[in-house]
Amino acid sequence: MKSDLRLPRCALLCAAGSLLIALLAGDGWSQIRGPRLGYVFDQSQGILRPILGVPGASRLGGPLNLEVNLTLAEISPKQDYGLGITKGDGKLVLVTFEEEDQGSSVQVIESLGPGASQITLSGEGRSAAVLFPESQSLRILSGLPEKPELAGEVDLRLVGFPEAVALDDEGKLVILSVSENQVSRISLYSRETGLQSLGVFGKVSDLELSADRHVLVADRETQEVVLVRDVLGAAQRIRIASREDGIHDPVAVGFSKDQRRVFVANAGSRSVTSLSLEGEPAALTFCDCTPTALGKLDGDGVFRLTELSEKPLLMLEATATETRVLFVPLSNAQQDRGSRERRASLPVTTRRNRLP
Repeated sequence: MKSDLRLPRCALLCAAGSLLIALLAGDGWSQIRGPRLGYVFDQSQGILRPILGVPGASRLGGPLNLEVNLTLAEISPKQDYGLGITKGDGKLVLVTFEEEDQGSSVQVIESLGPGASQITLSGEGRSAAVLFPESQSLRILSGLPEKPELAGEVDLRLVGFPEAVALDDEGKLVILSVSENQVSRISLYSRETGLQSLGVFGKVSDLELSADRHVLVADRETQEVVLVRDVLGAAQRIRIASREDGIHDPVAVGFSKDQRRVFVANAGSRSVTSLSLEGEPAALTFCDCTPTALGKLDGDGVFRLTELSEKPLLMLEATATETRVLFVPLSNAQQDRGSRERRASLPVTTRRNRLP
């Protein structure tokens, strides 16, 4: 009798296991609303795709059903929406991520008009700077994502086309780096003061503005990362990292969520430098890749390092005890994650001075 009672239970467990495997292996998994790290733009197809799972156990989901083809898209740091530019007419669209991917909504932001070519989002994603080459203007969008509205416009005929842009979450302060006679000039724009120069740098590759209006500057010419404190006041420059700290062709910079640490993606050394703004030694994490970005994903210290391509997507996870590089597989095939991860953070043996 005991064996008869066990047979149905065994069959039920086997069936449940088979169903779970099928869901994980196929599109059924994407129909279940589980944890996700965020979204990524697939430039080859002009679509957005979710990153399902958690760091170390994630994969790409199927494309969102948006019914528009995009040439460019930027995802909010909070992963609650994306801003895209439509193929052909260059219209700006707001993609709001709903509970179910198939229900994601698309709204054309008519107030900015067509012809957009570049998008920069603020630190929390509540404002955006959109470049319009034909009119030589940088149009500022605030109130994202609930009530997007045109908040201002920078006349680029006065400063030139920017190579890097950063702005605050209210859309009131914009930082621009413009190439000028083989160097980079950084300027700030606010509705109260207009345009002001913050000085000349080597070759700026990226800018990041903190909530307290300090600006991170990645300089590929001098191989440095500079913090410009209080840009509306003293605008004090402080070099926080250089070659001795592993800076080699920096292409992107970013703050941690608490803004006590800085991360630098180095294309030259194929690594990420982690810096403490409290004077602790710098640390290097090698990624066996050429990083192109530091796109924020869900969580503290989780960044996308590469663009979507035929190779697995790489991400950085930096916790209080460990910094590692992880990959997001492009297919369901089993891969050896151990050989792809770089868990060791290597301290750079240079003395660091505490910032004032």
